Amino acid sequence: MSNEEGDRNFAAARLAIDYAIVHILSEAPTLVAAAERILASIGNTLGWQMGALWEAQDDVLRCVATWEASAGEMGGFEQLTRSIEFAPGVGLPGRVWVTGEPAWIEDLAADGNFQRRSSASEVGLRCGFAFPIHGRRGPLGVIEFFAAQAREPGRELLETVEVAGTQIGQFIERTVAEREIRRSEGLKSAMLESAMDCIVVMDHEGKVMEFNPAAEQAFGYRRDEVLGREMAELIIPEHLRDRHRRGLARLLAGGEAPIIGKRLEMPALRSDGSEFPVELAVTRIADQEPPIFTGYIRDITDRRRSAEALRFLVEASAALDGSLDLDSILETLARVTVPYLADGCQVDLLEADGSIRRVGVAAADPSYEPILRELQRHTIHLDGPHPIARVMRTGRTEIIHDMTDSFRREIAETDEYYAALRRWPARSVVVAPIKARGKMHGTMALASFSPERAYALDQISVIEDVAARAASAVDNARLFSERSRIARSLEQSLLPPHLPVVPGMELAARFRPAMGGGEMGGDFYDVFDAGDSGWVLVIGDVAGRGVDAAATTVLARHTIRVAAMQERSPARILAVLNEALRAHLDEFRFCSAALALVRLESGGGTATLASAGHPLPLLVDAKGGAEAIGEAGTLLGVLPEPGLTDLEIRLERGDSILFYTNGVVEPRATERAFGPGDLIELASSCATLSATAAADRVDRAVVDAHSDGQQDDAVILVAKLT
Repeated sequence: MSNEEGDRNFAAARLAIDYAIVHILSEAPTLVAAAERILASIGNTLGWQMGALWEAQDDVLRCVATWEASAGEMGGFEQLTRSIEFAPGVGLPGRVWVTGEPAWIEDLAADGNFQRRSSASEVGLRCGFAFPIHGRRGPLGVIEFFAAQAREPGRELLETVEVAGTQIGQFIERTVAEREIRRSEGLKSAMLESAMDCIVVMDHEGKVMEFNPAAEQAFGYRRDEVLGREMAELIIPEHLRDRHRRGLARLLAGGEAPIIGKRLEMPALRSDGSEFPVELAVTRIADQEPPIFTGYIRDITDRRRSAEALRFLVEASAALDGSLDLDSILETLARVTVPYLADGCQVDLLEADGSIRRVGVAAADPSYEPILRELQRHTIHLDGPHPIARVMRTGRTEIIHDMTDSFRREIAETDEYYAALRRWPARSVVVAPIKARGKMHGTMALASFSPERAYALDQISVIEDVAARAASAVDNARLFSERSRIARSLEQSLLPPHLPVVPGMELAARFRPAMGGGEMGGDFYDVFDAGDSGWVLVIGDVAGRGVDAAATTVLARHTIRVAAMQERSPARILAVLNEALRAHLDEFRFCSAALALVRLESGGGTATLASAGHPLPLLVDAKGGAEAIGEAGTLLGVLPEPGLTDLEIRLERGDSILFYTNGVVEPRATERAFGPGDLIELASSCATLSATAAADRVDRAVVDAHSDGQQDDAVILVAKLT
């Protein structure tokens, strides 16, 4: 698994734990009721064998719940954990309780402050980890996990447990607050003042009775402004108010109240009329008539933004990974960033010669795209003052908070570019480097058109994350492109540099390497003079790709040329190649081939053909008839004695033989599939064409049929008697 995939998987696990804890706590009346489910959620997601939750009670830590991945597996260790207590600083839980920081024990047996080491060793536990349950004034408890395998602490794990500990701590404090509110009116006021969540108390008429400082800060009202006023008109968006009022009336009439005791997410309204997402839990205060309701409200803007950012990064990564074409990747990068991260985006590529080329542009408002195209026409020099050039040089993100007119004049190298920049309505800009493995590939420039979109640190972090993912995709594309270029160059070197000139016979060949492949294929062809035997025309296909396939191709061409000097039978020539493949290759390799010996005479000639598991050549007569000729035969390199047969045919002037490899007619799951029958029909239409024109027509048909991506090499060889 790559580092990026690991990061995405851990981010998904962290989000799953976050939501699981929120769901569990929303349904539980106390921490004890929720503890085992919380331990199971974290432990199962992160792969631990056992967990325990300790709560601070009377100056000691007491275990309130344990969890085992496999029930009963921990035996005496689990029983000891449930019965033991820890003072501050003693044992793993006591240590974390005092420091307020996570603690990691790589070897339980070697830790002198871990009193349960003997019991842990008996059940095969090797390492342990504990983290605090954070309260507003300090740790309220500790959660610990154990595993049988050695594990190393990581930043992602620490971030995950930090969030989990805070959520559980807030739950403990909230339940304490509820208990104290019911017990004492005096304590109620204190808890309202200190609570981190917004607390709004409402009477049976829907009017506000209490409005704590956290609510004042979140909603923008002073307490004395809201007391006695209807809550709905203050903090509930207008489109939800009637639903709220109907629900309150139904509850007072003895009906059900589906939101009581539940936790839900909904929009809330600030005093300035803006909406923001909140998490709401409503309880009914016991023994109060008429009823009184307490709402616990938490602003979840940051959490919602984090979830949206994670979803965006996952979707952006999938889009960037969808191609290995460099320009396509960068065009995709520009599109995916708009409008989530910017109102406009420009992506520039640093070429090998030091020039800067704009590859992708996008704007949330399509009317601005002509301006983007105009900006694209102007050159940015690497040594110039433009922020894109500076980031190319330094590799560090730059933020331009205010795109003033003087700044535009400063970075414009021509009056025309300055005029175009003035029409581009960017107010602030972030330029992030696209850099991988220490190499600068380009930049991504994001523009905001309005003051509402101000680039804060959390957004810069997402922008840089996207740029890093794009850099990895660009790096892979460039490596793949270079690998493909080398492979195609080597592949071409294995083919004849040119076809011979043969009096009385016109020759043409076309070679089309597989699209999307980064390795050499094994398709080959050759035409050479075999002396008295005539002219040898051969086409073949070696199994596999890469260096091994290339070595087999060299062996096949060389063996055929040597054998043709001694043998006058195509079947015997291919039999010699079969022996060579079986004798000279360390690994099992096989190939197919079709070979013809053509002897030219006045007014025509003869052709003797043999095929070894290869698509049969097509004979195209001068009148337009086309048919496959020969017998299929056995693949070479498989059996000691392959089944090979010679077939001699008479050729007249104007007749052609069309040889081809599987890549020409390989079946596809598309409506434009080009099969053997299609090739025969096409070959018939080539009867009056020259060999060159016929080869071109077939080659175009291959391109048209496989426009979605050719999966194998395609070779065409045409010989026409003139």
